[in-house]
Amino acid sequence: MQFLPRFCLNPVSLRFSLIMILTALFTGLTFFSCNLPMYGNIQTTGSIDIALDSGNSEGTRSITPVSYVFSGIGPQGDEFSVIAGETGTSVDNLKAGTWTIRGEGRNEEGDILVAGETSLNVEPYSVNQANLNLAPLPGFGSLRAAASWNALHTVAPSAEVTLTNAAGEVQTRALTVTGPGAAEGLVSNLATGNYHAAIKIYDSGVLITGSAWTVRVLKDLEVEVMAQFDMLNKVGERIEIADDEFTVAWDSDPADPTPEEYRMYYRHRGEYDWVLLSSVFAQPEPQFTVSRDILSYGTYEFAVSAVAGGSESDLHTSMDDTADPESGWYVDWLGV
Repeated sequence: MQFLPRFCLNPVSLRFSLIMILTALFTGLTFFSCNLPMYGNIQTTGSIDIALDSGNSEGTRSITPVSYVFSGIGPQGDEFSVIAGETGTSVDNLKAGTWTIRGEGRNEEGDILVAGETSLNVEPYSVNQANLNLAPLPGFGSLRAAASWNALHTVAPSAEVTLTNAAGEVQTRALTVTGPGAAEGLVSNLATGNYHAAIKIYDSGVLITGSAWTVRVLKDLEVEVMAQFDMLNKVGERIEIADDEFTVAWDSDPADPTPEEYRMYYRHRGEYDWVLLSSVFAQPEPQFTVSRDILSYGTYEFAVSAVAGGSESDLHTSMDDTADPESGWYVDWLGV
């Protein structure tokens, strides 16, 4: 049996569904290498096959190479220059001897993102192979980190991004909350290279979710990472009660407004197991008063179920999404 109760503490109305943390790890790092076997066709000339292993590429198109330019300088000043896609290309009729080959990976705007250089000896009647590693150009770039989440599920949110470079050096920057459920920040003057970037969301100083990527910072470009958090590990809103009793109320199930009874549960905040507190006869506006006779002062979460025909519904708690507020709530019962 299912029903959606609305918990409330007089005079504050409160509604409730369980939510759990979702931490995703996304990878936005692309590696490039070139294998260049050479085939001799006559005694004084040879060919080069240039192949790319682009790996897995994720991230914005502006930082992902979409084309490659390969150029070479060989014996007696001979040169070649070819444009290739991710599948590579071939260069024929090259003079035997030493060649210096340079590769550049470019984005749609023509910016050089990665580059590399190698030397090899082209010999006729033999297969020659060399590896050309393309790496970010030296210099500095920037990273813009942004995050979004359901603002109704947080009470006092904050966000930060932590960057770790290849040497293990760590820096953490606070993100600016720019609106309900949104935060953003720009980290400038980052040396080009690969970084582990982790965006974390806090609520009332407690870590509630996060995501991480491997990103490549490129010379004179701004890289963006965006984290959208659809599910949060909610902290909840603290309801302080300075009295010797309080009343918890909830909505009946519209599909079955008259169950035989309701069962009220509680647990100390931070604990997992629920404890049956009492049974409540069905009534149009169900509620239950918690007093010192049945429960001691403390910090509690509450839950309720409906019973009909000997079957008990799932528990719906004060931390569920259907609570009011949606951030969930708990009672800090201080007493008088």
